Amino acid sequence: MFYELLGRVIDSDVCMPCLSARSPATPDIRIRQMVGPPAPAARLVFESERLREDGSVSARLGRDDSGYSWSFRDLADFCLSRDGSLIEWSSHAGERRDLVTLLAGSVVAFALQLQGLTGLHGNGLVHGTAAFGLLGPSGYGKSSLSSMLMRRGCDFLTDDFLAIEFKSGTPMALPGLQRLKLWPDAVERLLPRETATEAYVSWLPKQSISPVALGGGIAEARPLAALFVLVPIAAPEAPTAQRLHGEQALAALVANSYQAHLLTAEPELMASRLDFLQALLDKAPVYALGCPRSFDRLRETAEVVLSHVGLAGGKAAASR
Repeated sequence: MFYELLGRVIDSDVCMPCLSARSPATPDIRIRQMVGPPAPAARLVFESERLREDGSVSARLGRDDSGYSWSFRDLADFCLSRDGSLIEWSSHAGERRDLVTLLAGSVVAFALQLQGLTGLHGNGLVHGTAAFGLLGPSGYGKSSLSSMLMRRGCDFLTDDFLAIEFKSGTPMALPGLQRLKLWPDAVERLLPRETATEAYVSWLPKQSISPVALGGGIAEARPLAALFVLVPIAAPEAPTAQRLHGEQALAALVANSYQAHLLTAEPELMASRLDFLQALLDKAPVYALGCPRSFDRLRETAEVVLSHVGLAGGKAAASR
């Protein structure tokens, strides 16, 4: 089965309905079931990702000369070639949904970055003709704010992995996974009662929602107008957006790079990412977005975002 994600072709023996199907073509990534048990990689890269609510260590990434082994305890194992072109998988006695979610999300994103694609940890949305990103760690409210922005007329571009490429000197935000992930309290407060949801993964109570239910999604790359780094603040405080400059802006983007902790074994990739982010700062403003920790303040926060996207998008259009 052939799929397309972030402009790349994926040939997979696993059915992944969360991706866009496409006609057969030369694949950038092949996904195949593993033959035999995975061989442990020689050198440990990372072992502290906490997937479960009890805080237990549940993921281990190792590397040797041939590539990477990535084990999600009790869920699945993956082996990736050094160039990201081959992903082999082995599923434990778990739910198929977990395997598909891990593959289409974290694992494919890692493979694409091994191939040189630069990504930020955030959601991408589109306002008018301009794209913008909401950056921040898990739990900072990216999806809740995204749902409010869609109610204010925005379209959805990508979930969690905001991939960016330069085309003719313009940074373009690429369309990615079309889903929103919300905790049960956010579903209850922010979505119409008739909205269809489904369980995201077996180990978290989050729900997955199609952007179509909230307005629509975008399947084409859009010029990136601005990036917003979410900064949680106390509920009584008003939302604010403060422009970051120079080293402060670069540090914010580095801190919100996608899977940077996993790519530490690839110094050339990390160096090229720094160069990329520095070039990105010359084209798109970065704001620290003060977000009150309150559902009741989401509309105000969304209006702050939209006012700055409109300003940045207008300046970008004028310069082209």
